[in-house]
Amino acid sequence: MSYAADMAPDDDDIFAQAMSDVSPLADRDRVVSSPAIETPLGKASKPPRFIVDGAEGRAHGVNEKQLAKLRRGDVDIAATVDLHRSRADAARQQVTRQVTNAAAHRSRALLIIHGKGRHSAGAPVLRSVVIDTLTAGACAKHVLAFCPALPKHGGSGAMYVLLRKQRYPG
Repeated sequence: MSYAADMAPDDDDIFAQAMSDVSPLADRDRVVSSPAIETPLGKASKPPRFIVDGAEGRAHGVNEKQLAKLRRGDVDIAATVDLHRSRADAARQQVTRQVTNAAAHRSRALLIIHGKGRHSAGAPVLRSVVIDTLTAGACAKHVLAFCPALPKHGGSGAMYVLLRKQRYPG
């Protein structure tokens, strides 16, 4: 052993010396911290939360300027998804597939035509299915915002969907 190693103070001694003039907090002033929650490797993070107002929604962090541009239909629509006469489960699968595919191809916007529900028994179903699909599950991580389309694209029977910019390694 070297002389420096023999003379090096123990970590416990250093800590004790540093804390010698510190007094503990009274129990009433003590803050108990919760243990850090760790996510196991390979697990996907939670999908982003959305603010949904009727037939319009946006992920947290989307500014009003982006949403206004989408409302004006000022986006390049990469694909159109027509859900007319689809059942809810088939519509959910089709929307998920199309959004995932568009994101993989780095597309920025989709037009989803869900119809106005005139041929549905009771209340319109597909609009709420589309909104639920866009804001939860596999789609949510790709979606930034959505809103009803302009009349020339279907009005309240369709919606524009703005996708996140995809970043791929490499």
